[in-house]
Amino acid sequence: MRSPAFAISCLALMLLTGCGRHRFTVTTDSATNGRFHQPQFASAGGCTGANESPHLSWAGAPKETQSFAVTMFDPDAKTDHGGFWHWVIFNLPATVNDLPDNASDSPPRLPRSATQAQNDYGNDGYGGPCPPTGEDHRYVITVWALKTPALLLPPTAKAQDAAAQIRDQAVAHTQIVVRAGG
Repeated sequence: MRSPAFAISCLALMLLTGCGRHRFTVTTDSATNGRFHQPQFASAGGCTGANESPHLSWAGAPKETQSFAVTMFDPDAKTDHGGFWHWVIFNLPATVNDLPDNASDSPPRLPRSATQAQNDYGNDGYGGPCPPTGEDHRYVITVWALKTPALLLPPTAKAQDAAAQIRDQAVAHTQIVVRAGG
């Protein structure tokens, strides 16, 4: 027989996690031991990657989700806006729960409705990590469940502007952190 403390702990855990609802999660197989594989790195600036966007899968989004967005941000980069936007993609249909390896490539392997904002490299789409020599950086990949079927942003939107609208329309988000450099 379990103790009353165990029962209270279980009840508290259920309340904190949404009373049995599925947890919103994201995973990638484009990293090992929390570090990006070589193809995900940039192919410029001294990095020798293939600039391939990572494979991402997510599950457990809230029922009210009408679309998804994905962002990849390096909070360790020294910039005027507090980090570096590597990828912002939005208007992914609510039926999508997976982006294949290199989805951002030209031509993109994305749903027709998807739009990629201009990253901090100045390009539309994915820009892989390339931290300065000797620096270890975190790359925060976030999948956003949105309460709108589409964000009304131009295809030339800058990543930080798109990210602000994504945050405003979010009903939930989930993150993973992958590292590069060292």
